[in-house]
Amino acid sequence: MVKRIRTDAADISMEYANSDSETDREVPAQKSRRKYDGAVKCRVKYKPSWAKDYPVKAVLNDCYSFFCIPRGKSVSCQHQALRNVKVHCELDTHRKKLEAGKKSHSIRGFLSKPGNSGSDVIKAEVMVTTFLVQHNLPIATADHLGPLFKEISPDSKIAAEYASGRTKTSAILNVALGPHCHKYLVEHCNSHPFSLGIDGSNDTGLNKMNPVTIRIFDINRSKMVTSHFFDMCVNSGVDGGKAATIFDVMDEKFTKDGIPWLNAISLSVDNTNAMIGCNNSIASHCKAKNQSIFIRGCPCHLAHLAATAANISFTEAICVNVEDVLINLYYWFDKSSKHKGKLAEYFEFCDQEYHQVCNLSLAFLGTLY
Repeated sequence: MVKRIRTDAADISMEYANSDSETDREVPAQKSRRKYDGAVKCRVKYKPSWAKDYPVKAVLNDCYSFFCIPRGKSVSCQHQALRNVKVHCELDTHRKKLEAGKKSHSIRGFLSKPGNSGSDVIKAEVMVTTFLVQHNLPIATADHLGPLFKEISPDSKIAAEYASGRTKTSAILNVALGPHCHKYLVEHCNSHPFSLGIDGSNDTGLNKMNPVTIRIFDINRSKMVTSHFFDMCVNSGVDGGKAATIFDVMDEKFTKDGIPWLNAISLSVDNTNAMIGCNNSIASHCKAKNQSIFIRGCPCHLAHLAATAANISFTEAICVNVEDVLINLYYWFDKSSKHKGKLAEYFEFCDQEYHQVCNLSLAFLGTLY
């Protein structure tokens, strides 16, 4: 500010006014750093009483926020408490979500069918699932059955409401039928004798599967000997193929279901050392649990061993390998229509029906008996 001596009071007052305006332009006013003007910044916790008037609920790990149910998001309430809830609920996005939620249908309508046909539809879906399993059909077939039923019976209420594709069919099989059948098997084995059968999968993956089947006789239900799948007994690791590891998984499943080993009367396995050997095998571990259990090797493997030994002796006697003859005979007719035509003429000459030549070797000869 320039100092000047003025005798006129008006000039002095005008000079001070100009000086103040210049100072205001040079030093701008500082803006407030507070995010919420006009209110005190404090930390307010969520109160459950707010849920009576607004569609909100508490946040599990944050007591200074509330969860907006229609929008599905967490909003802070630590600044103005209930006013934060009111302001949020007055937003257009919140109102649109709230109106859309009122128009949406409950999931109960998709799970239960109105009227008396609901149970009939569920029965039909379960029966179709059982049909697919009994005939070893792909689960993907269920995607085509629903539209097929509607085309075949357009006037049927059950066909119109039938809605079981591959996803629902898998759920019926694994969540409903599977546990029900397993429960029946466990209850029967707890009080009745049964026989076991186990075999191992090839070591082609990270996990090794050892499916266990159980054969039972229920005089009150099937009145005949039936086979049931018990468990896959999956294991992995370096020792996954050892007998001790496989038996530990079996024993764990039996202990979990409370099935006593004393009720196991027989064990059916193949003739490898890991299965039927005298020391440290599946059979020896089962013998340790139940001394009375009967161990039976696979008869097909035994027949295969007998056929192999007979082929070796027969080859030495006649100097002809029978297995090589069978293999050469198959490939002689397999890729030639001309040779098959000659074979058909021979069948006609012998007054016999034509039969295709199969690829048969002595390795599978035992399975025919």
